[in-house]
Amino acid sequence: LLVSGLHDEDFSYSELIQRATKELLDWHDLADQFPQRVYINNQSDEKHTLIEIQALDRIGLLHTILSVIAKFDLEVIHARITTTRGAAIDTIYVVDSEGKKITKKDDIDYLFKGLQKAIEIK
Repeated sequence: LLVSGLHDEDFSYSELIQRATKELLDWHDLADQFPQRVYINNQSDEKHTLIEIQALDRIGLLHTILSVIAKFDLEVIHARITTTRGAAIDTIYVVDSEGKKITKKDDIDYLFKGLQKAIEIK
């Protein structure tokens, strides 16, 4: 499976992730008790846009988040990925294709909405 994922450009983990997620406990009950959020921060670092995520950890969460970031053609410069007691608390430093912060309000809004959708419990 890992070899296929590394060597086959068209290989997708999506179906496997969905199947594994269905086998886990009821996420909706936990989501009501745990605040999930996305925060896009341009003030904390002079060269990078920071994406801060707090979400219930689950199989495929990081893959889903990074897929959204990739769709926006952003480059991940650095990431702090923390998982503790069922919570994912991540900070991802990104730049655009020109190596600059994301500054356009529309781009930030679309990125925010995409990430919000990625972390929501389905």
